[in-house]
Amino acid sequence: YCRLHTPPIIAQQSYLNWLEHEDDVLDFADAKATFLNYLEQIAAFLNLTPGAKKDEVEVYTCGDLSFLKKLRESNLFSNREIVQIKKQILQAESYYIPKLKLVYLANVSVNHTAEEASHTLKHLLSGDEFPRLRQDAFYAAVLHEALGFFGSKIINPKRKCSRISDYKNLISYLRSQDIVKNRLLEYDTAILFLEHEKKGAKNELFSQEKIKSFSPDLFFSLLHALGYSLGEKLFYGLLAEIISREEMGELFLNPMKNQGQPLQIYLILARKLRPVRLPRKI
Repeated sequence: YCRLHTPPIIAQQSYLNWLEHEDDVLDFADAKATFLNYLEQIAAFLNLTPGAKKDEVEVYTCGDLSFLKKLRESNLFSNREIVQIKKQILQAESYYIPKLKLVYLANVSVNHTAEEASHTLKHLLSGDEFPRLRQDAFYAAVLHEALGFFGSKIINPKRKCSRISDYKNLISYLRSQDIVKNRLLEYDTAILFLEHEKKGAKNELFSQEKIKSFSPDLFFSLLHALGYSLGEKLFYGLLAEIISREEMGELFLNPMKNQGQPLQIYLILARKLRPVRLPRKI
């Protein structure tokens, strides 16, 4: 849909969301109110209290890049970090910036908004991230992505993500069309996702050395894929009463400060959720 005073980029994104069956979009004119409403719904569902700090969160929608000036003037970000943020903007990625309690929504769909609301809730409850060993950092980020996807499923239970069969089909397609080199990041992500699933079945995880070998793009692409997959299982595990709301609430509250804790939590969840039966995609 499009209102007469809707900026062209929002109108275009609404149309793209419609094509992808994400019919609902937030009111860009009052994005913060909608964002906080989603955050409060997720918190209430899990019996969590985000507190007054949630009102400090600033929300920017796609096309509004005025926050970049605020980032530079804050002196909290290196030039490298700002370059990375700009790269994410060009890749149409939504994200939450904890240092400033700032949200950028590259897409005004319910899914993107609810996912970032869930990330924000996690930060408000468990505090700032801190330097970790590469393996801990990877699995902590996977868990953060899982909670983001899980939270978005609370708001939109119809949301989908890629599964094992999807990654197998992607690999077959890229090979059959001889276009692997043109879509190498997708291909490598799919290969590593399947490798990780096989290791997980044996209660094994990727080693520190393996994770160090990933390029930054592959690091983030893979943790995103693994996180979404785990988040989907958490949601259906909750519906099947394999995991409780109290346990989910603890995941939002837990800062995972001890070395090795992110790995332990990931393995515990992976084992616990093995009996979960995912519904057929429609």
